Amino acid sequence: MSSTINGDSAAALSELLARQAIYHCVVSFGRGMDRLDPDLILAAFHPDADINYPMFAGTPQEMVDWAIPAHRAGYRGTSHTVTNHFVDFRGDSAYAETLVASYMQPLDVEQPVGVYGGRYIDRFELRDGRWAISKRQMVITYTGVLPPQVHDDFWQILFSNAEGVSRDRSDLSYRRDV
Repeated sequence: MSSTINGDSAAALSELLARQAIYHCVVSFGRGMDRLDPDLILAAFHPDADINYPMFAGTPQEMVDWAIPAHRAGYRGTSHTVTNHFVDFRGDSAYAETLVASYMQPLDVEQPVGVYGGRYIDRFELRDGRWAISKRQMVITYTGVLPPQVHDDFWQILFSNAEGVSRDRSDLSYRRDV
């Protein structure tokens, strides 16, 4: 796409819109995981996408069927954060690398918070006017834990004391009257 170099503003606008659609998929996935919202998770992918994580491999629906029950059973809350995001276009395909960090608090608040960081290596495809992930490889670059005494105040702010915080569609982020 690289149209910004030759000054073609229509092509540049098209590229900008594609970049935004791709980024929206990435952040929708993280929000979907944190809110345990299958629709948001599935919206990031084409239905036949191939997903490969160190602990999971399968389709988007299989990921939802595995991840949501596992998160409900094991975690009081999660926080997925994406940072650096690079996209390389190749016609109706795009390749993206996105850095991600996640904090995962177990249901048992005496247990340490799991921390991991890594990269989403994604192939996006434009199909029927819609950009979505067709292949994802998750690369873990670090893991660790925060002992309970270190994270108590941090986690209380994130999950316990905030009005409207929940891991479903009753969360404040779904309301439109704020």
